[in-house]
Amino acid sequence: MTIEILLLILSGLISFGFTMIAYMIQRNEKRRAGREEIRDVNMLCLINCNNATLSLTEAVAIAMKNGKCNGEIDAARQKANQVRNEYSEFLTQQGVKHLR
Repeated sequence: MTIEILLLILSGLISFGFTMIAYMIQRNEKRRAGREEIRDVNMLCLINCNNATLSLTEAVAIAMKNGKCNGEIDAARQKANQVRNEYSEFLTQQGVKHLR
């Protein structure tokens, strides 16, 4: 009779342990998914920054070749400023999340 009680207690403890392990795995998967989403947004922002830099560089090269600025540089600068502000806002949001 006492052996049965001990086995019942032991199986309950093992069951509780496996339940806790499953909970921890599930929680880590949720965290990982959130991190991957943030990483994807960060990569998109970096790609946009790179594209804006290339546009600005190309506009400057065209202006230097032609010897005049015909609006291409202004459009490229606006795009670069917009992308820089979006990326700065993203980084600020991530910093605020880490402070919580």
